[in-house]
Amino acid sequence: MKICIVTSKHVSYNPRVVKEADALSSAGHDVTVVTVCNNSAQALLDESILATRAWRLFTVKYRKQAIIEKCRWLRLSILQRLFEKFISRIALGFGIAERAQGREYPELRRLACSVMADLYIAHHVETLGAAYAAARKHRARFAFDAEDFHSGMFNTSGEQVRAENPTEMVRRLLVSAESRPMSQEQNRIKYLERKYLPRCNHRTAASDGIADAYALTYNIPRPTTILNVFPLEKPSVRSGATTDAGFHSSAITPHSLSFRLYWYSQVIGPGRGLEDAVHSLALLKRPCELHLRGTAFPNFVQRLTALAASLGVQDRLFIHPPSPPDNLIREAACYDIGLALENSVELNRLICVTNKIFTYMNAGLAIIATDTPGQQGIMARVPYVGQVCKMNDAVSLAASIDSLTVDPERLATARKASRLAAEERFNWEMEQRKFLEVVRKGTENV
Repeated sequence: MKICIVTSKHVSYNPRVVKEADALSSAGHDVTVVTVCNNSAQALLDESILATRAWRLFTVKYRKQAIIEKCRWLRLSILQRLFEKFISRIALGFGIAERAQGREYPELRRLACSVMADLYIAHHVETLGAAYAAARKHRARFAFDAEDFHSGMFNTSGEQVRAENPTEMVRRLLVSAESRPMSQEQNRIKYLERKYLPRCNHRTAASDGIADAYALTYNIPRPTTILNVFPLEKPSVRSGATTDAGFHSSAITPHSLSFRLYWYSQVIGPGRGLEDAVHSLALLKRPCELHLRGTAFPNFVQRLTALAASLGVQDRLFIHPPSPPDNLIREAACYDIGLALENSVELNRLICVTNKIFTYMNAGLAIIATDTPGQQGIMARVPYVGQVCKMNDAVSLAASIDSLTVDPERLATARKASRLAAEERFNWEMEQRKFLEVVRKGTENV
Protein backbone atom coordinates (compact mmCIF):
# COMPACT_ATOMS: atom_id res chain seq x y z
CA MET A 1 0.00 0.00 0.00
CA LYS A 2 1.17 3.52 -0.77
CA ILE A 3 1.08 5.82 2.27
CA CYS A 4 1.80 9.55 2.48
CA ILE A 5 2.48 11.25 5.83
CA VAL A 6 1.91 15.01 5.79
CA THR A 7 3.55 17.07 8.51
CA SER A 8 4.73 20.65 9.06
CA LYS A 9 8.07 20.11 10.78
CA HIS A 10 11.49 18.93 9.70
CA VAL A 11 11.65 15.17 10.23
CA SER A 12 14.84 15.64 12.27
CA TYR A 13 12.70 17.53 14.81
CA ASN A 14 9.79 15.13 14.59
CA PRO A 15 10.81 11.67 15.84
CA ARG A 16 7.21 10.43 15.86
CA VAL A 17 6.95 10.86 12.10
CA VAL A 18 10.29 9.10 11.63
CA LYS A 19 9.16 6.16 13.77
CA GLU A 20 5.86 5.81 11.94
CA ALA A 21 7.49 6.06 8.52
CA ASP A 22 10.05 3.44 9.56
CA ALA A 23 7.35 1.10 10.88
CA LEU A 24 5.19 1.40 7.77
CA SER A 25 8.18 0.97 5.45
CA SER A 26 9.42 -2.09 7.35
CA ALA A 27 5.94 -3.58 7.08
CA GLY A 28 6.23 -3.44 3.30
CA HIS A 29 4.37 -0.20 2.55
CA ASP A 30 5.59 2.39 0.04
CA VAL A 31 6.01 5.49 2.22
CA THR A 32 6.45 9.16 1.35
CA VAL A 33 6.73 11.99 3.89
CA VAL A 34 5.67 15.47 2.77
CA THR A 35 6.79 18.38 4.94
CA VAL A 36 8.59 21.74 4.96
CA CYS A 37 12.23 22.75 4.68
CA ASN A 38 12.69 26.16 6.29
CA ASN A 39 16.02 25.78 8.08
CA SER A 40 19.36 24.81 6.48
CA ALA A 41 20.85 23.31 9.66
CA GLN A 42 17.79 21.12 10.21
CA ALA A 43 17.84 20.13 6.55
CA LEU A 44 21.31 18.65 7.05
CA LEU A 45 19.97 16.56 9.94
CA ASP A 46 17.09 15.47 7.70
CA GLU A 47 19.58 14.25 5.12
CA SER A 48 21.46 12.22 7.73
CA ILE A 49 18.22 10.49 8.69
CA LEU A 50 17.26 9.75 5.09
CA ALA A 51 20.66 8.17 4.41
CA THR A 52 19.57 5.03 6.27
CA ARG A 53 15.86 4.99 5.33
CA ALA A 54 13.89 3.36 2.55
CA TRP A 55 11.08 5.95 2.54
CA ARG A 56 11.11 9.21 0.57
CA LEU A 57 10.99 12.83 1.73
CA PHE A 58 9.45 15.66 -0.33
CA THR A 59 9.62 19.19 1.04
CA VAL A 60 8.27 22.68 0.50
CA LYS A 61 11.47 24.72 0.54
CA TYR A 62 11.44 28.26 1.87
CA ARG A 63 14.75 28.76 3.64
CA LYS A 64 15.80 32.36 4.12
CA GLN A 65 19.37 31.55 3.07
CA ALA A 66 18.46 30.96 -0.61
CA ILE A 67 17.18 33.91 -2.64
CA ILE A 68 14.46 32.04 -4.55
CA GLU A 69 13.28 30.28 -1.40
CA LYS A 70 13.35 33.54 0.54
CA CYS A 71 11.04 35.07 -2.05
CA ARG A 72 8.71 32.10 -1.59
CA TRP A 73 8.85 32.57 2.19
CA LEU A 74 8.03 36.26 1.80
CA ARG A 75 5.11 35.57 -0.52
CA LEU A 76 3.67 32.86 1.72
CA SER A 77 4.14 35.02 4.81
CA ILE A 78 2.31 37.98 3.27
CA LEU A 79 -0.56 35.77 2.17
CA GLN A 80 -0.87 34.11 5.58
CA ARG A 81 -0.81 37.48 7.30
CA LEU A 82 -3.60 38.70 5.05
CA PHE A 83 -5.77 35.67 5.78
CA GLU A 84 -4.91 35.64 9.49
CA LYS A 85 -5.43 39.31 10.33
CA PHE A 86 -8.25 40.25 8.00
CA ILE A 87 -10.08 37.63 5.93
CA SER A 88 -10.43 35.00 8.70
CA ARG A 89 -12.16 37.57 10.90
CA ILE A 90 -14.99 37.63 8.37
CA ALA A 91 -15.25 33.92 7.51
CA LEU A 92 -13.39 30.62 8.00
CA GLY A 93 -14.78 28.49 5.18
CA PHE A 94 -13.55 28.03 1.61
CA GLY A 95 -9.97 27.31 2.73
CA ILE A 96 -9.62 30.58 4.63
CA ALA A 97 -8.93 28.96 8.03
CA GLU A 98 -6.36 26.64 6.46
CA ARG A 99 -4.48 29.53 4.85
CA ALA A 100 -4.63 31.62 8.02
CA GLN A 101 -3.30 28.80 10.20
CA GLY A 102 -0.39 27.60 8.08
CA ARG A 103 2.02 29.75 6.08
CA GLU A 104 3.00 26.76 3.98
CA TYR A 105 -0.56 25.49 3.40
CA PRO A 106 -0.94 26.30 -0.35
CA GLU A 107 2.43 24.75 -1.26
CA LEU A 108 2.02 21.83 1.15
CA ARG A 109 -1.38 21.04 -0.33
CA ARG A 110 0.02 21.19 -3.87
CA LEU A 111 2.91 18.90 -2.96
CA ALA A 112 0.72 16.40 -1.09
CA CYS A 113 -1.69 16.26 -4.03
CA SER A 114 1.23 15.47 -6.34
CA VAL A 115 1.91 12.26 -4.38
CA MET A 116 -0.40 9.40 -5.33
CA ALA A 117 -1.20 7.26 -2.29
CA ASP A 118 -3.86 4.97 -0.82
CA LEU A 119 -3.71 6.60 2.63
CA TYR A 120 -2.79 10.12 3.77
CA ILE A 121 -1.94 10.63 7.44
CA ALA A 122 -1.94 14.21 8.73
CA HIS A 123 0.27 15.28 11.62
CA HIS A 124 -0.52 18.66 13.24
CA VAL A 125 -3.71 20.61 12.73
CA GLU A 126 -2.26 22.88 10.03
CA THR A 127 -1.76 19.87 7.72
CA LEU A 128 -5.30 18.48 7.96
CA GLY A 129 -6.53 20.45 4.95
CA ALA A 130 -3.58 19.49 2.75
CA ALA A 131 -3.83 15.77 3.58
CA TYR A 132 -7.61 15.73 3.11
CA ALA A 133 -7.37 17.51 -0.24
CA ALA A 134 -4.85 14.92 -1.46
CA ALA A 135 -7.03 12.07 -0.20
CA ARG A 136 -10.06 13.45 -2.05
CA LYS A 137 -8.11 13.97 -5.26
CA HIS A 138 -6.85 10.39 -5.31
CA ARG A 139 -10.00 8.86 -3.74
CA ALA A 140 -7.87 7.59 -0.91
CA ARG A 141 -8.24 7.14 2.85
CA PHE A 142 -7.57 9.94 5.30
CA ALA A 143 -6.25 9.74 8.88
CA PHE A 144 -4.98 11.98 11.65
CA ASP A 145 -2.26 11.31 14.21
CA ALA A 146 -2.67 13.78 17.08
CA GLU A 147 0.68 14.54 18.66
CA ASP A 148 -1.09 17.23 20.72
CA PHE A 149 -4.57 18.42 21.59
CA HIS A 150 -4.15 21.41 19.32
CA SER A 151 -7.17 23.47 20.36
CA GLY A 152 -6.01 22.98 23.95
CA MET A 153 -2.65 24.68 23.38
CA PHE A 154 -3.84 27.79 25.18
CA ASN A 155 -3.88 28.84 28.82
CA THR A 156 -6.65 27.54 31.03
CA SER A 157 -7.53 28.56 34.55
CA GLY A 158 -5.00 27.70 37.21
CA GLU A 159 -7.52 25.96 39.44
CA GLN A 160 -6.79 22.44 40.63
CA VAL A 161 -8.99 19.81 38.99
CA ARG A 162 -9.17 16.36 40.53
CA ALA A 163 -11.12 13.20 39.66
CA GLU A 164 -10.73 9.51 40.32
CA ASN A 165 -11.38 8.53 36.71
CA PRO A 166 -8.83 9.82 34.13
CA THR A 167 -11.53 10.44 31.51
CA GLU A 168 -13.58 12.42 34.03
CA MET A 169 -10.43 14.41 34.83
CA VAL A 170 -10.12 15.38 31.16
CA ARG A 171 -13.82 16.22 31.02
CA ARG A 172 -13.47 18.63 33.95
CA LEU A 173 -10.36 20.20 32.43
CA LEU A 174 -12.27 20.74 29.19
CA VAL A 175 -15.14 22.40 31.06
CA SER A 176 -12.66 24.67 32.82
CA ALA A 177 -10.97 25.56 29.53
CA GLU A 178 -14.24 26.18 27.69
CA SER A 179 -15.33 28.69 30.34
CA ARG A 180 -12.57 31.06 29.26
CA PRO A 181 -12.64 33.39 26.23
CA MET A 182 -11.10 31.95 23.06
CA SER A 183 -8.61 33.73 20.84
CA GLN A 184 -8.97 34.03 17.09
CA GLU A 185 -6.34 31.33 16.62
CA GLN A 186 -8.09 28.95 18.98
CA ASN A 187 -11.37 29.49 17.13
CA ARG A 188 -9.62 28.69 13.84
CA ILE A 189 -8.07 25.52 15.22
CA LYS A 190 -11.38 24.31 16.64
CA TYR A 191 -12.98 25.00 13.28
CA LEU A 192 -10.35 22.90 11.49
CA GLU A 193 -10.60 20.05 14.00
CA ARG A 194 -14.40 20.06 13.79
CA LYS A 195 -14.27 20.15 9.99
CA TYR A 196 -11.77 17.35 9.39
CA LEU A 197 -11.70 14.91 12.32
CA PRO A 198 -15.14 13.38 11.63
CA ARG A 199 -13.98 12.71 8.06
CA CYS A 200 -11.01 10.57 9.13
CA ASN A 201 -11.04 6.85 8.48
CA HIS A 202 -9.00 6.40 11.65
CA ARG A 203 -7.40 8.55 14.35
CA THR A 204 -4.50 8.00 16.73
CA ALA A 205 -3.23 10.10 19.64
CA ALA A 206 0.00 10.39 21.61
CA SER A 207 -1.60 10.00 25.06
CA ASP A 208 -4.79 8.76 26.69
CA GLY A 209 -5.61 12.33 27.75
CA ILE A 210 -5.35 13.64 24.19
CA ALA A 211 -7.50 10.76 22.92
CA ASP A 212 -10.14 11.48 25.56
CA ALA A 213 -10.08 15.21 24.83
CA TYR A 214 -10.75 14.75 21.11
CA ALA A 215 -13.47 12.15 21.68
CA LEU A 216 -15.26 14.28 24.27
CA THR A 217 -14.93 17.57 22.40
CA TYR A 218 -16.08 16.42 18.96
CA ASN A 219 -18.19 13.36 19.80
CA ILE A 220 -16.08 11.09 17.61
CA PRO A 221 -14.83 7.54 18.26
CA ARG A 222 -11.97 7.65 20.74
CA PRO A 223 -8.61 7.73 18.92
CA THR A 224 -6.26 4.82 19.60
CA THR A 225 -3.42 5.80 21.91
CA ILE A 226 0.03 5.31 20.39
CA LEU A 227 2.53 6.43 23.02
CA ASN A 228 5.53 8.53 22.04
CA VAL A 229 8.00 5.81 22.94
CA PHE A 230 11.22 4.87 21.14
CA PRO A 231 12.75 1.71 19.69
CA LEU A 232 14.44 -0.22 22.47
CA GLU A 233 18.10 0.73 22.51
CA LYS A 234 20.67 -2.00 23.05
CA PRO A 235 21.96 -2.12 26.66
CA SER A 236 25.52 -1.78 25.40
CA VAL A 237 25.03 1.93 24.79
CA ARG A 238 24.12 2.48 28.44
CA SER A 239 27.67 2.44 29.70
CA GLY A 240 27.00 4.88 32.51
CA ALA A 241 30.00 6.86 31.35
CA THR A 242 30.50 10.32 32.72
CA THR A 243 31.75 11.69 29.42
CA ASP A 244 29.67 12.69 26.44
CA ALA A 245 30.97 11.85 22.95
CA GLY A 246 31.14 15.09 21.03
CA PHE A 247 30.58 16.96 24.30
CA HIS A 248 29.94 20.63 23.72
CA SER A 249 29.14 22.87 26.64
CA SER A 250 28.68 26.55 27.23
CA ALA A 251 31.53 28.75 28.36
CA ILE A 252 31.01 27.52 31.92
CA THR A 253 33.96 25.34 32.92
CA PRO A 254 32.81 21.76 33.68
CA HIS A 255 34.03 19.77 36.63
CA SER A 256 33.23 16.35 37.95
CA LEU A 257 30.31 15.97 40.37
CA SER A 258 28.63 12.85 41.69
CA PHE A 259 25.28 13.18 39.90
CA ARG A 260 24.17 14.53 36.55
CA LEU A 261 20.66 15.84 35.84
CA TYR A 262 19.47 15.86 32.23
CA TRP A 263 16.74 17.69 30.30
CA TYR A 264 16.27 17.96 26.54
CA SER A 265 13.80 19.42 24.08
CA GLN A 266 13.70 20.96 20.63
CA VAL A 267 14.48 24.36 22.13
CA ILE A 268 15.93 25.68 25.38
CA GLY A 269 13.56 28.52 26.14
CA PRO A 270 11.06 29.98 28.62
CA GLY A 271 7.97 28.25 29.95
CA ARG A 272 9.65 24.87 30.37
CA GLY A 273 10.44 24.76 34.07
CA LEU A 274 14.15 25.38 33.60
CA GLU A 275 14.25 28.32 35.98
CA ASP A 276 12.95 26.00 38.71
CA ALA A 277 15.63 23.46 37.79
CA VAL A 278 18.37 26.08 38.22
CA HIS A 279 16.87 27.29 41.51
CA SER A 280 16.82 23.70 42.76
CA LEU A 281 20.59 23.38 42.23
CA ALA A 282 21.16 25.81 45.08
CA LEU A 283 18.89 23.82 47.42
CA LEU A 284 20.29 20.33 47.00
CA LYS A 285 21.93 18.36 49.79
CA ARG A 286 24.22 16.65 47.31
CA PRO A 287 25.62 18.79 44.47
CA CYS A 288 24.51 17.96 40.94
CA GLU A 289 25.25 19.14 37.43
CA LEU A 290 22.34 20.27 35.26
CA HIS A 291 22.71 19.48 31.55
CA LEU A 292 20.29 21.00 29.02
CA ARG A 293 20.15 19.93 25.38
CA GLY A 294 18.37 21.70 22.52
CA THR A 295 18.45 24.73 20.25
CA ALA A 296 19.20 27.59 22.62
CA PHE A 297 17.26 30.86 22.64
CA PRO A 298 20.27 33.16 23.24
CA ASN A 299 18.47 35.74 25.38
CA PHE A 300 16.88 33.07 27.54
CA VAL A 301 20.14 31.18 28.04
CA GLN A 302 21.82 34.43 29.06
CA ARG A 303 19.11 35.01 31.67
CA LEU A 304 19.36 31.42 32.86
CA THR A 305 23.14 31.68 33.15
CA ALA A 306 22.80 34.97 35.06
CA LEU A 307 20.30 33.30 37.41
CA ALA A 308 22.74 30.44 38.01
CA ALA A 309 25.52 32.94 38.75
CA SER A 310 23.35 34.85 41.21
CA LEU A 311 22.68 31.58 43.05
CA GLY A 312 26.33 30.56 43.01
CA VAL A 313 25.75 27.46 40.85
CA GLN A 314 27.04 28.73 37.50
CA ASP A 315 29.67 25.97 37.41
CA ARG A 316 26.92 23.32 37.47
CA LEU A 317 24.95 24.43 34.41
CA PHE A 318 25.83 23.11 30.94
CA ILE A 319 24.25 23.77 27.56
CA HIS A 320 24.46 21.19 24.73
CA PRO A 321 23.41 21.42 21.08
CA PRO A 322 20.45 19.41 19.74
CA SER A 323 20.98 15.91 18.44
CA PRO A 324 19.15 13.91 15.73
CA PRO A 325 16.29 11.62 16.83
CA ASP A 326 18.46 8.54 16.29
CA ASN A 327 20.93 9.75 18.94
CA LEU A 328 18.50 10.89 21.65
CA ILE A 329 18.79 7.78 23.81
CA ARG A 330 22.54 7.39 23.42
CA GLU A 331 22.97 11.02 24.48
CA ALA A 332 20.71 10.57 27.51
CA ALA A 333 22.45 7.38 28.67
CA CYS A 334 25.41 9.36 30.03
CA TYR A 335 23.34 10.91 32.85
CA ASP A 336 21.74 9.80 36.11
CA ILE A 337 18.36 11.52 36.46
CA GLY A 338 16.07 12.74 33.68
CA LEU A 339 13.83 15.76 34.29
CA ALA A 340 10.34 15.95 32.75
CA LEU A 341 9.26 19.41 33.85
CA GLU A 342 5.97 21.03 32.89
CA ASN A 343 5.10 24.42 34.38
CA SER A 344 2.19 25.42 32.18
CA VAL A 345 -1.54 25.38 32.86
CA GLU A 346 -2.08 25.00 29.13
CA LEU A 347 -4.61 22.20 28.71
CA ASN A 348 -2.57 20.31 26.15
CA ARG A 349 0.51 20.27 28.38
CA LEU A 350 -1.57 18.99 31.29
CA ILE A 351 -2.92 15.96 29.42
CA CYS A 352 0.01 15.06 27.14
CA VAL A 353 2.89 12.72 27.95
CA THR A 354 6.12 14.07 26.50
CA ASN A 355 8.59 11.69 24.93
CA LYS A 356 11.18 12.79 27.50
CA ILE A 357 9.87 10.27 30.00
CA PHE A 358 10.16 7.41 27.52
CA THR A 359 13.61 8.51 26.40
CA TYR A 360 14.80 8.44 30.01
CA MET A 361 13.31 4.98 30.54
CA ASN A 362 15.02 3.63 27.45
CA ALA A 363 18.34 5.15 28.52
CA GLY A 364 18.00 3.76 32.06
CA LEU A 365 17.71 7.07 33.92
CA ALA A 366 15.78 7.70 37.10
CA ILE A 367 12.93 10.12 36.37
CA ILE A 368 11.56 13.18 38.11
CA ALA A 369 8.32 14.48 36.58
CA THR A 370 6.04 17.34 37.52
CA ASP A 371 2.52 16.43 38.63
CA THR A 372 0.46 17.01 35.49
CA PRO A 373 -2.39 14.52 34.99
CA GLY A 374 -0.70 13.08 31.90
CA GLN A 375 2.66 12.47 33.56
CA GLN A 376 1.12 11.26 36.82
CA GLY A 377 -0.78 8.62 34.86
CA ILE A 378 2.45 7.16 33.47
CA MET A 379 4.46 7.48 36.68
CA ALA A 380 1.70 5.74 38.65
CA ARG A 381 2.12 2.70 36.40
CA VAL A 382 5.86 2.49 37.16
CA PRO A 383 6.25 4.05 40.63
CA TYR A 384 9.77 2.79 41.26
CA VAL A 385 11.39 4.70 38.38
CA GLY A 386 11.60 7.98 40.27
CA GLN A 387 9.58 10.78 41.82
CA VAL A 388 6.70 13.14 41.04
CA CYS A 389 7.17 16.74 42.22
CA LYS A 390 4.90 19.77 42.33
CA MET A 391 4.70 21.98 39.29
CA ASN A 392 6.33 25.44 39.56
CA ASP A 393 7.97 24.51 42.85
CA ALA A 394 11.78 24.48 43.04
CA VAL A 395 11.69 23.32 46.66
CA SER A 396 9.60 20.27 45.75
CA LEU A 397 11.89 19.55 42.80
CA ALA A 398 14.98 19.75 45.00
CA ALA A 399 13.41 17.43 47.56
CA SER A 400 12.64 14.89 44.81
CA ILE A 401 16.23 15.03 43.56
CA ASP A 402 17.56 14.68 47.11
CA SER A 403 15.39 11.61 47.69
CA LEU A 404 17.40 9.87 44.98
CA THR A 405 20.89 11.30 45.38
CA VAL A 406 21.24 10.93 49.16
CA ASP A 407 20.61 7.20 48.73
CA PRO A 408 22.74 5.86 45.86
CA GLU A 409 21.16 2.43 46.24
CA ARG A 410 17.71 3.89 45.69
CA LEU A 411 18.98 5.78 42.65
CA ALA A 412 20.46 2.58 41.22
CA THR A 413 17.17 0.74 41.84
CA ALA A 414 15.22 3.52 40.10
CA ARG A 415 17.52 3.38 37.07
CA LYS A 416 17.13 -0.38 36.77
CA ALA A 417 13.35 -0.11 37.15
CA SER A 418 13.27 2.59 34.49
CA ARG A 419 15.11 0.46 31.96
CA LEU A 420 12.96 -2.56 32.85
CA ALA A 421 9.81 -0.51 32.22
CA ALA A 422 11.14 0.31 28.75
CA GLU A 423 11.98 -3.33 28.05
CA GLU A 424 8.65 -4.73 29.25
CA ARG A 425 6.14 -2.09 28.17
CA PHE A 426 7.21 1.35 27.00
CA ASN A 427 8.99 0.70 23.72
CA TRP A 428 8.24 1.28 20.06
CA GLU A 429 8.44 -2.43 19.23
CA MET A 430 5.16 -2.84 21.13
CA GLU A 431 3.51 0.44 20.16
CA GLN A 432 4.24 0.07 16.46
CA ARG A 433 2.30 -3.18 16.39
CA LYS A 434 -0.73 -1.23 17.64
CA PHE A 435 -0.09 1.49 15.07
CA LEU A 436 0.21 -0.95 12.17
CA GLU A 437 -2.95 -2.73 13.30
CA VAL A 438 -4.87 0.58 13.36
CA VAL A 439 -3.68 1.31 9.81
CA ARG A 440 -4.64 -2.19 8.67
CA LYS A 441 -8.13 -2.02 10.19
CA GLY A 442 -8.63 1.51 8.86
CA THR A 443 -7.96 0.33 5.33
CA GLU A 444 -10.18 -2.72 5.66
CA ASN A 445 -13.18 -0.84 7.08
CA VAL A 446 -13.59 1.50 4.12
